[in-house]
Amino acid sequence: MQILTGLLLSMHYIPSEAEAYLSIQRLQQTVPLGGLLRSIHHWAANLMVVMVLLHMLRVFITGAYKNPRELNWVAGPLLFAMTLAFGFTGYLLPWDQKAYWATVVGTNMLGSCRSSDRSSPPWYAEARM
Repeated sequence: MQILTGLLLSMHYIPSEAEAYLSIQRLQQTVPLGGLLRSIHHWAANLMVVMVLLHMLRVFITGAYKNPRELNWVAGPLLFAMTLAFGFTGYLLPWDQKAYWATVVGTNMLGSCRSSDRSSPPWYAEARM
C-alpha cells in the first residue's frame, strides 16, 4: 500500500524548499482524489508503525525471540527503527510549519539522548554549535 500510494504521490510532489508546500496544496485541491490518496498514505504509515510495534510486543510476550531465533530478534528492532525513521522523514516532506517544528522537536529529542559530550563523536559537538 505504501509503495503504491508513495509512487502515485511522488508524481505530483516537487522536492524543493520553494515548491514542496505548493505541490502538496496542488495535490489536495486540483488532483482528482489527491486528498484521499494522501490520507491513505498517511494512515497506512501510522498503521504500519502500530502493527510493527504490536508484532514485536507479541514476539516478546510469547518468547519467540529465544533459541534458535535470536538473530530474528536483532533484526526486528532494526526494522522497527527503520520504520520509525521513514515515518519521521516523511513527516517533513510537506515543508509546512507543523512539519518543520515537529522535525525540530524530534531532532532535539534525539540530541538529548546523549549522556555526556565525551561519548559523542567529534563532529556531533561541532554540528550543535
